[in-house]
Amino acid sequence: MIIVPGGSAGDIEGVTAGDGLSGTATSGTASLAVDLGTNPGLEFASNKLQIAKGISQHDVPQFAAGVDDNDFLKVDGTTIEGRSASEVLSDIGGQATLTFGISNTNAVKVDSASVADDEYARFTANGLESRSTSEVLSDIGAGAAAGSSSIVTTGALDSGSITSNFGAINNGASAITTTGTVSAGSVTLGDTGQLIIGDDAPSSDHTATGVVITMTALTGLAIGEAVYIDSNGKLDETDADAAGTMPAIGVALEANSSGSDAEVKILLQGIFRDDTYNFTPGADLFIGTNLGEITATAPSGTGDFVQKVGVALTADTIYFNPSLDLIEHA
Repeated sequence: MIIVPGGSAGDIEGVTAGDGLSGTATSGTASLAVDLGTNPGLEFASNKLQIAKGISQHDVPQFAAGVDDNDFLKVDGTTIEGRSASEVLSDIGGQATLTFGISNTNAVKVDSASVADDEYARFTANGLESRSTSEVLSDIGAGAAAGSSSIVTTGALDSGSITSNFGAINNGASAITTTGTVSAGSVTLGDTGQLIIGDDAPSSDHTATGVVITMTALTGLAIGEAVYIDSNGKLDETDADAAGTMPAIGVALEANSSGSDAEVKILLQGIFRDDTYNFTPGADLFIGTNLGEITATAPSGTGDFVQKVGVALTADTIYFNPSLDLIEHA
């Protein structure tokens, strides 16, 4: 505040500086300084002290024309403009009224009075309802997880594995069908149980149904040849001319033409088909005097060994079930 006494104009008696001001006075002269740090909202422009306008801190905002009561405020550059409710909805991409339902862009709401924690959501025609674990299992046609309970299914178990801790599989009168291999464990039949292999005729040449193992065979072995185990524990072709190349224990289901020892599958007991056979159904079968030969004619030469190995089922299929007894012709 500048105090001028009642004397002549220009005579300054004293200076009192208010908040944010400092200054001194001498006779006829007064100097004031403005501290903008304690006077936010002020600024100098063209050597003039004025109110700071804009949207920075301590500025005084300036409203654009057209601001009405109940408007929402929106910063537009350095001014504040008014926006109606509909304009705000447009600005933010909103909608005035929500559309509930399960169609595209609808808002989804709970459509059940019994929703509970840890339950699952399922769509209804109008929204979502709550489903318990047991209800979900029923909805999808599934049974309880493995454990002390049973797995109940009307479909296929087509992936994963059944481990050794699974327990018993009781499928009642239904069949367990596989095109693969049962590779471990054992099959136990009850008092009236049956191990049904299939019909008596494998579907194609050089195929078999029955008990099959894998052993090392010498080279030169052909499919369908009868085999014995030599002194080295390897498979070779039978020959009824000598005891050393007998008895037959199986039929080769794989050939070995590799030039060295190789693993092959052999049929120990079961049904084998070879389209080159021409047996009379019901005929007894023996090991012949040609290498690996299975024949309907028993060897009859002196020193030959007779071993019955099965019976013909059809002209081209045999039931191979070798007796290990050898009878020598004197």
